[in-house]
Amino acid sequence: MFKNAFEASCEVQEKERFIDITIINFNDQCLATVKNQCKNTVKQFSQQYSSTKVGHYGVGLINVRKVIEKYGGVLVTDQKNRIFTVNINIPN
Repeated sequence: MFKNAFEASCEVQEKERFIDITIINFNDQCLATVKNQCKNTVKQFSQQYSSTKVGHYGVGLINVRKVIEKYGGVLVTDQKNRIFTVNINIPN
């Protein structure tokens, strides 16, 4: 996720670049949010995002979601106004 956020931000004009990472513990939950500016709309097929990189198929975020769900957590993605957000909630 962090590498994806970094790479997506590098494609945006410097004055628009940002990556915001927030991690907190709240009510026996670990809550993490990663937000970054992106150049284009991220392609989404059903509940999964497709990689925009040549030779890649978007399996990174799918694997992250599988691991989080294995431990009782939830991963939710959103995209609005060219800002891509990943929210993660994992029980402590």
